[in-house]
Amino acid sequence: MSHVKIMIGKRQVIEVPEDLYKELARIAEATGRTPGEIVVDLIGIFVKTHTPAVFAEDYPYSDFGE
Repeated sequence: MSHVKIMIGKRQVIEVPEDLYKELARIAEATGRTPGEIVVDLIGIFVKTHTPAVFAEDYPYSDFGE
């Protein structure tokens, strides 16, 4: 199975299977975005939903801008 490299951010590159890239490209075209932007959003959603909130007592701080 071949892989496609996607640039996310300034210096980050990820490899995804070609069939997944084709699906990302189809969605990106329909939404007017790039596959890299969609990957960044998906990573952000994963981190936000799978990372417990961590903050010091009496200091409600979140890295997610909430």
